[in-house]
Amino acid sequence: MMRVLQFGGGNFIRAFVGPAVAALNELEGFDASITIVKPTERGDYEALRVQNGRYHLLVKGFLDGQVVDEVQCIDVVDRVIQPYSAWDDFLATAADPSYRIVTSNTTESGIRFVPENLVAGVCPKEFPAKLCAWLYARWRAIPDSDPLYVLPCELLPDNGDELKKCVRAYSAHWSLPSAFLSWLEEACIFVNSLVDRIVSGRPDPVETAWDRIGERDELVAVAEPYLLWAIEDVTGLQELFPLHRTNFHAIFTKELDRYRRMKVRILNGSHILMVYTGIPAGIQTVAEYVDQPEWGAWLRRVLQEEILPVLPYPKEELDEYAKQVWDRFRNPFLHHKLADIALNKHDKWEVRIIPTVEDYYTEFGQGPPLIGKLDLSALGD
Repeated sequence: MMRVLQFGGGNFIRAFVGPAVAALNELEGFDASITIVKPTERGDYEALRVQNGRYHLLVKGFLDGQVVDEVQCIDVVDRVIQPYSAWDDFLATAADPSYRIVTSNTTESGIRFVPENLVAGVCPKEFPAKLCAWLYARWRAIPDSDPLYVLPCELLPDNGDELKKCVRAYSAHWSLPSAFLSWLEEACIFVNSLVDRIVSGRPDPVETAWDRIGERDELVAVAEPYLLWAIEDVTGLQELFPLHRTNFHAIFTKELDRYRRMKVRILNGSHILMVYTGIPAGIQTVAEYVDQPEWGAWLRRVLQEEILPVLPYPKEELDEYAKQVWDRFRNPFLHHKLADIALNKHDKWEVRIIPTVEDYYTEFGQGPPLIGKLDLSALGD
């Protein structure tokens, strides 16, 4: 049996890592499960507990020119832990050698180092601090265990490397033993990865979805058929986590930056531009935005004139990917709210738009005129 320790249980990661593990379990002899850890103090994923970790996805949209409309039952979550109220239980999982994968989705602002003390019996605030404490507990309990792979899903460049830097910073801040740092380098493999799937969350009206699946599910969410997990190809991971042998679209690659840059600049960059322009205009969803004559046309211009021209890849490849993204935006089955995308909007702007602005200035000697005219104060803080 192989377990995944997952920090976060929101709509996206449930609609991404959950199906990945479910796909693995369809392989002969494979038996994997997920333990979900609540990364913030508020709430405890009550619905997940009540439903014993079981939930459904409505997968709706277009894929390869075909309409997809299906229900998936995801039944791979075996445990939910709220570390703020069950810190000892959380640390106890570190002594279980079946935990071989750690993943997370705590938004771009979740991977950061903010100095805080390690206090016995007290859950640290920041996600990398929680992870460092868990890894320290694992080193103390089973220092000779098989390698552990850490695959963050946050949309940061080199997200695995950045998370490792934070963990090392907490180790130094807490004056943890040098032997632990050596173990961290040798036995913990932090893997850069990129995730790509649009998940709009709870369907409306939800009662229609309940009728279709045949039961009340407070966690049912709508996801598009398209998905991609591009994962840095590191030694041993494909054998442990063989997603390439399933119908889950995963790519193990040495060219991760190519996938990441195109996705973050084109898809996620467009999303955050919709937030800053669409919400003040009273637009509620992504599909409504791209079909709105004024703003849909404006965003197309930004893509063609300011985002695509500064990406260092063949024009045909960029145009094809941008076309796919636009079709995904127009998916009539997704109710993808701009208000949901707006969470941590300032951090998202820094990651998704500022690199385009900087590259445009380098290429053309001035800032991008369309993006440059935006009033970023329109949404307040």
